[in-house]
Order: sequence, then structure tokens, then C-alpha cells
Amino acid sequence: MIEKTNVAWTEKYRPYNLKDYLFSNDKIETRVNNWLKKKQFPNLLLYGKPGTGKTSLVRMLCNELDIDQCDVLTINVGNDSGIDLYRSKIKVFAGTMPFGEFRVIHLEEAESMTKKLMDSLKSEMEDSARYCKFVLTVNDPSKIIDAIKSRCVTLDFDRASSDVIEQVVIKLEAVLNAERIDYDREDLAEIATDSHPDIRKALIELQEIYDIAC
Repeated sequence: MIEKTNVAWTEKYRPYNLKDYLFSNDKIETRVNNWLKKKQFPNLLLYGKPGTGKTSLVRMLCNELDIDQCDVLTINVGNDSGIDLYRSKIKVFAGTMPFGEFRVIHLEEAESMTKKLMDSLKSEMEDSARYCKFVLTVNDPSKIIDAIKSRCVTLDFDRASSDVIEQVVIKLEAVLNAERIDYDREDLAEIATDSHPDIRKALIELQEIYDIAC
């Protein structure tokens, strides 16, 4: 019997490079490949339901471009959305010269920002454009002001390619093969379909079934 692990499969099998990342659609894949060839990317607004790969894409981009961890600042705005966040963290980080080519500020749950914070962020995106990239990940893009949207390339993670279910099944197969667990492919297809478009949910359900089976 395979020994159980307390490590969440959503973290254990989170993609950190291009070959392991599961793209929602061809448009996102094409753009990302172009950015990797150019070794840079613009300000980004990534939107879609939870679990669709927005944060994983940011981490994968930074990893593939060999961006120093000291040049990446990730903030969950849901925990701190006021103007003090801008003054104490964002402005200071964006105004510091990078160790590499540029710095990256990743704002998770960015729709939680106050209007005052968004206005300040809009100006900062202009002032620090040469050395800092901003990536906003949101579930609801309608809550982001137009002035910020106009300064970002937007990617829709809810627009899924027709073969995405099959890709998720292949991903689940790879996980179970790595864990040396027997499986029925029809069961994986059912998990992928029921969880769509939430890939994280599919992995959570898969691990739950595995734990019960063991």
C-alpha cells in the first residue's frame, strides 16, 4: 500500500515551468510563448473563476524568465486593500531598482482594492513602467477601473478550449502515475467534467478519493 502524504496535491503538482502548465485556451498560450521569446511581458490583468490557473501562470512566467525572487512582490489585496498598502509596499517596491531586468508586483484578488488605491496604482503603473510590471489577478474584472484596464493586457481564463477536459484528464493521469496509484480513466473524465473549469478543485477531489480508497 502506498503511504499517504499530508502534502496537498494542488501544491505538490503546481506547475512552475512551461511544459507542465495547462493553458485554458490557445490565445493565452500564444501570448505567453511570445512573451517568453521576448523575455518580457506587459502589465497583465488575468481574470476568471478560482482555480483556473491565474496565479500558477504568474509563477510560471517568473520562473521561466529567471526573475529573481527578490524582484517579485506578491500581495493578497483581499487582506489589505487600502491606501496604506500603496504607500508602505507597492510604491517602495516599484521605486527600487531591480536586481534583474525588471520587478514584478502581483496583486491577488485585486478587485478588492479601494477606489483610492486603484487611482494611486494607475499613476504608479505610469511612473515605474520602465522597471516594474504589474500583474493583477481577479475573479470579477468589472470591479477594476477602466484606467487600469487600459494599461494592461487582459486574459480571460474562463474561455476554455474544446479539448481542455481531455487535457485535465491527462494531468490527473500524470499525478496518479507519479503517486503509483491505479485508476479508471472514466472516473478521471468525470472528475474533470464535474470540476470544470476549476483545475484546483479537480486535484482536491482526486486526492480526497485517493485518501478514502487508502
